Amino acid sequence: MRILLLEDNFMDADLTRRGLIGSVPGCIIEHASTLQQARKLLVADHSFDIALLDVNLPDGNGLEFLVEIRQRDLSFPVIMLTGNGDEDAAVTALKSGADDYIVKRSEYISHLPDLISLAIANYKENGLYKSEVIHVLYIEQHAVDIDLTLRHLAQYAPYIHIDTVTTAEEALAKLEVGTSELLTHYNVILMDYRLPGMDALELIKTLRQNFKQHIPIILVTGQGNEELAVQAMKLGANDYLTKSEKYLYKLPSVIINSYQHYELKRKQDALLESESKYRLLADNSGDVIFVLDMDLNYTYISPAIRFLRGYDPEEALKQKITEALTPDSYQKALNVLSEILSKNTNNREDVVPQRTLELEMIRKDLTTVWVEVKASLIRDENNKYIGILGVTRDITEKKKMIDDLIIAKEKAEESDRLKTAFLANVSHEIRTPMNGILGFAELLKEGDLTGDEQNEYIKIIEQSGERMLNIINEIVDFSKIESGMVELKILDTNINAQLEAAYKFFKSQADKKGIQLILKTTLSGSQAVIKTDREKLDAVLLNLINNALKYTDQGEIEVGYKKVNKDNLDCLQFYIADTGIGIPKNRQKAIFERFIQADVFDEQAREGAGLGLSISKAYVELMGGTMWVESEQHKGSTFYFTLPYSTTETFVE
Repeated sequence: MRILLLEDNFMDADLTRRGLIGSVPGCIIEHASTLQQARKLLVADHSFDIALLDVNLPDGNGLEFLVEIRQRDLSFPVIMLTGNGDEDAAVTALKSGADDYIVKRSEYISHLPDLISLAIANYKENGLYKSEVIHVLYIEQHAVDIDLTLRHLAQYAPYIHIDTVTTAEEALAKLEVGTSELLTHYNVILMDYRLPGMDALELIKTLRQNFKQHIPIILVTGQGNEELAVQAMKLGANDYLTKSEKYLYKLPSVIINSYQHYELKRKQDALLESESKYRLLADNSGDVIFVLDMDLNYTYISPAIRFLRGYDPEEALKQKITEALTPDSYQKALNVLSEILSKNTNNREDVVPQRTLELEMIRKDLTTVWVEVKASLIRDENNKYIGILGVTRDITEKKKMIDDLIIAKEKAEESDRLKTAFLANVSHEIRTPMNGILGFAELLKEGDLTGDEQNEYIKIIEQSGERMLNIINEIVDFSKIESGMVELKILDTNINAQLEAAYKFFKSQADKKGIQLILKTTLSGSQAVIKTDREKLDAVLLNLINNALKYTDQGEIEVGYKKVNKDNLDCLQFYIADTGIGIPKNRQKAIFERFIQADVFDEQAREGAGLGLSISKAYVELMGGTMWVESEQHKGSTFYFTLPYSTTETFVE
């Protein structure tokens, strides 16, 4: 598979290349960082299977290149990459001819292989339709509106070709209207409401009632009047669009939908005339095509049902619709059908009513699949409803992507909220020792200080400096972890010596608070020597013990380890147990995330940047272990972490 990657961020490009080469067998990626480079690649060889285009580029916009690809009629799908998650940008990309898009959020690269496969499959499936050109007759008297519309469609929907006239009379002449028939090559008529001479409503009435023409008609109005829209629809308009802000971005999809509906109805009529042609088309469709009678019994189901629900067509035909749909979806389908029938009982001269709805179907293995159903009522030669024709498409992945986007958006919002709290916390943590340093340095300038006072002030300045240095070190360590720059230094490490050093370091501090600090070791001699990163183990122990002292006001703190077997592997399980304030259940996972303390939004939050636990957890995982906590609020917490118990370096690759 050959992939064209247009990405100006070299880190993103490298990550994308690594992710795809590892997931897509035989993948060849041609990378361009600018529009100019991408154009040269296409000139040299345009036999790509798919293109991945970033939106924002140093010499232009990825949408420009997308339009060029579509205008040159190059036969490969396009996925847009955007880092801002802007809905308008995504909609614009899709309407400009993109097959899909993905927001560059966390772990987006892991979703790319599936997205690429889906885009290629859908592109091949829809290739016939995308090669068509939609011819539109636009009736509009305002030159500015004509110019804006032509420019927009030329850029974002080049497959829509526009011819313009300024009056209804010119339109009738252009359409070559005779007394009994209308001969035209136009697929859609787009008209403004206010026209000189014959107005839009009269023109719609003339086309529909006098000449019995069903070419799709779209009404564009600047009034936004619902009654006007209803009146136009009653006379035979297929759709309407208000000239609101950004209405031109909606126009291509409105034209395509009207054209699709018209084409579907025309094909329905042709299929009803020739059952053999109908079945030939349906049997070879990638979507499931079905027919129901008015009692909602299946009379036809296309072979694609095997892939959608796991049933042979013969099996599915025997099922009731209640067996095919979940209860909620069945009720939804009934409500829509009742609505269609009630609205069209007394007005059967209208274009056949159509509806698109999302339903959940039951598969043979009792799992469910989400589908999009486009359904139309079928009429006989006497204009009587005789059944329902439907086209069903699997949208499970589409819904999953939308759900993933929503989750990503919520995570981003949560991250912003945490960053705000973190910045406020760090600002306070840095400002406090800085004030101490500057304040007591100023006091040292006074000439009448005693020796004891000078020593006391110097000690405070040293403590403040150490506190600020600790904050800065945490931020630097976290940045290294985030950028993947942390390296392990595996050495012979005596864990008893490490624990004893940490115990001695904190013993005096614990005594001052009246807290009993207990150390328990279970191995001795050479058994207590393992291969691990001594400095990082020390950093984890110091951080966890320091936290225990920080959040414990009375009682005891016990530090120790034991040898255990997890998943058939020997490891050491360390623990730091305290009788402190404890952690609420709903915060016990969150505290290991960056920028978070258990009480990060509490005014009583204790000193610290909220990075220590996330750094410690990252270090433990780098060394091949895991970290977790067990805690009960107001009773205490026990932090656990494991390290591989090995005297060789084989556990570190």
